[in-house]
Amino acid sequence: LEVRPGEPWHGTFSGREGSLPGVSEGDAPVRIENLSAQIRGTTTGLAIDRLILDGPALAVEAGFSVGAPEDAGGVTVRARARDTDVRKALRIWPQFASPNVRTYLVDTLRGGTATRVDLDIRLSGDDLARIADGRPLAEDRLAIGFGLRDVVFRPAEAIPPLVEGTYEGFVSGVKASVSLAQARTVLPDKRALNVSQGSFVIEDIWDHAAVARIAFGVAGPADAVVSFLRLPAIGALEGVDPATVKGTADLKVSIPLAIYDIPAMSALPVSASGQIADLGVDKLLGREKLEGANLAVSYDRGALQVKGEGRLSGTPAAIEVRQPRNQPGE
Repeated sequence: LEVRPGEPWHGTFSGREGSLPGVSEGDAPVRIENLSAQIRGTTTGLAIDRLILDGPALAVEAGFSVGAPEDAGGVTVRARARDTDVRKALRIWPQFASPNVRTYLVDTLRGGTATRVDLDIRLSGDDLARIADGRPLAEDRLAIGFGLRDVVFRPAEAIPPLVEGTYEGFVSGVKASVSLAQARTVLPDKRALNVSQGSFVIEDIWDHAAVARIAFGVAGPADAVVSFLRLPAIGALEGVDPATVKGTADLKVSIPLAIYDIPAMSALPVSASGQIADLGVDKLLGREKLEGANLAVSYDRGALQVKGEGRLSGTPAAIEVRQPRNQPGE
């Protein structure tokens, strides 16, 4: 490396056995076994044309420039990670790039692998000022795409996490979207439900009144559904013992969620519909036993409707339950 005042320069650096701080205070340092960088300087700025970081569950290639004429007083970042621990992948996501989304993912993604992370960030000086002031960016200033597998995702401490999750996501200067292929939730009593076909979309991440459109499918044993609804954070079906319930459930759930002003679990604006097949409940009404019921279920923000057929104590029966919002059932 030879640097002369006022002249462009370039150099190549390499190193071994280093580390970076973890993405949050509770994370272990990110161990780097090998590092190499191609760096150049101009009369106005600095660029890392190629930076390679390798280590345990870490494979990153990146580029960076600041102060170059094309940066317009800002910064340009390009980065690619493959098959990297998800917490380490979040570490390479710059804090100034869509900070609200980054903070949410840091808080909720507890483990798993980022099969891919692709960042293309081109922020001018004016863009950086807008971010600092909480003002929106243009759509094309950010492009962050990611794929995740075997992820542990915990959106709230009061409910069990989603585990073994497979996700794809994309964040632009304005919009954020995530799709879920599959995941499971394991309840405290070891019962489990499958979650699939999920989507999470925020049209404007800068709007403090932004509503995320959330939708997903839930399938599994009916006793697991009862166990989930009996969680203290939800507090439904407190009088029903999951051990007395059998059958299978297949439900579609949607939640329009004010992402920056999340209500308590019991006040979430949840809607759900679907089928419960071969439902059996011991001692449903006093000593009555429900068997072989096939029911259509609809729930909309506290209003419940159940309709179908089954057998009560061996006698065929039509079943219809209506419970208006905040009113006794019929």
